Amino acid sequence: MSDYAFTGKKGTGKSKHAIKVMRDRYLSRGRVVATNLDVNLSAMFGKFSKKTYVRVPDKPAAFDLLAAGHGNPDSYDEEKNGGLFLDEMATWLNTRSFSDKGRTDTLDFFAHGRKFGWDTFYIMQDVGQVDKQLRESFIEYTVRHRRYDRVKIPMVGNLLGMLFGERAAYLPRFHVATTRAGTNPQDLQTDNTWFKGDDLHGCYDTRQIFRPDYPHGTFTQLSPWHLEGRYLPEPPKPWLWRLIAFFRGVHAPPVFKPVVRPAVPAVARVRALVMSLPVDQRAAVVQRYFSFIDRQGDPAGPGRGDGAAGPMSVAGATRALVSGRAVARAAGSPASAGRTAARSAA
Repeated sequence: MSDYAFTGKKGTGKSKHAIKVMRDRYLSRGRVVATNLDVNLSAMFGKFSKKTYVRVPDKPAAFDLLAAGHGNPDSYDEEKNGGLFLDEMATWLNTRSFSDKGRTDTLDFFAHGRKFGWDTFYIMQDVGQVDKQLRESFIEYTVRHRRYDRVKIPMVGNLLGMLFGERAAYLPRFHVATTRAGTNPQDLQTDNTWFKGDDLHGCYDTRQIFRPDYPHGTFTQLSPWHLEGRYLPEPPKPWLWRLIAFFRGVHAPPVFKPVVRPAVPAVARVRALVMSLPVDQRAAVVQRYFSFIDRQGDPAGPGRGDGAAGPMSVAGATRALVSGRAVARAAGSPASAGRTAARSAA
């Protein structure tokens, strides 16, 4: 369990990095994700994916976070914890609104985040913007983001700009995320990651506005398969998958189908007799038929019909039913009894 602060100026890739971590470290490994970001799972995993995530309000209260559930309900292994990603923390948990109603409950949730099975990622421009208790007591790692496409290439940048245009004088667009243990810029550096994230642009709404009057509560976003994929034709499998399936099928042991046994003649005859009745009488006949079998199978009942006590088998009861009077009684009327007896005699 760890609490991370993703910091950096506007446009430096904080949310993009959060989406990358969300995809690679959590959703791809089957771990739970809750966030106040609008995530496009269809662009992230395809229209046939069954991945889901929990969407909390833009500016969640403690109740909304509790409603997201447990991030790791089936294990005590913290490597399987869920990821809680909260963007624009400075707008709803900043130092100037320390007396807001519900602030204590929200901080209490973050204090117990480990017990709820969450790894928490706070996204903000600077750690100095958020509540002091969150900054000094909860945040374990600070990830500082920088964007390098605004940095001119040393020495040859001006020359390249004159020859190939102004854009050629600058470095290509990529982001660098530097991780330090603690919130101080001089703390120990633990990691340094760079990424471009071109494949992440469609995975979230980069122009999302976080509103205090968000109209929905906490909910689970349906998977792309539920929204689109189940209405589409199945996509063709990759050639490698088809090749493996071909060889696997050639060398697979033969599959033996179960032997289909013919129905007991007496049972088949009863079924034919019942199906010959009018539709409104079939249910009554079947009900009486099973009641007759139950009575014959009761050790305290009339027995097998041959003078011996004990339960009667289904086949024996069926033969007794077909023999005459039982079917006539099941049919319910003298006319139908005569017809049934005639069919039985035939």
